[in-house]
Amino acid sequence: MSETIPPTSTPAPKTGRPIARFVMTFGVLVAVFYLGTATAFFRDTFVPGYLSANARVTATILSLFGQKAEAEGKMIQSARFGMEVERGCDAVEPTVLFLAAVLASPVALRARLIGMVAGGLALALINILRLVTLFVTGIYWHEAFEVMHVDVWQAIFIFLAILFWVLWALWALGQKPATKHVPA
Repeated sequence: MSETIPPTSTPAPKTGRPIARFVMTFGVLVAVFYLGTATAFFRDTFVPGYLSANARVTATILSLFGQKAEAEGKMIQSARFGMEVERGCDAVEPTVLFLAAVLASPVALRARLIGMVAGGLALALINILRLVTLFVTGIYWHEAFEVMHVDVWQAIFIFLAILFWVLWALWALGQKPATKHVPA
């Protein structure tokens, strides 16, 4: 004999699954990004323009420090060294992972927007610093260029993207929600 339990009139308490929601949202955002990278616009317009912009900014900074570098497309060249800014050396993936983690975080929209702008700009600036140091390494210590490029800077950049997200999350979780002031 089986018993049937009558339905209750009170709704079940919300258990909430913020970690599961974070992981799912993060996964969807990253998937959308990678689907976007397959588009002709991303491949033929965004990437070449972004790589060229990175090369121009890097060459300008190098020239300010006396390296007399010039950029042509995604190539940075001086009398002593040249390098090409390729896809993968543009910091797009770590930046997108950082932005997806910020967007997926269960905090106020204002905190997410601050994190996206501050973290995105910081990672873009660090990537320019990375390109400048790689160029200088190519001039003054050419033998170490590949190690700096592949082993050192990639690890540093991934670490910084994660560190920035953790620091932002600690800051964002400490923010108090906006309160509405009701006149008495």
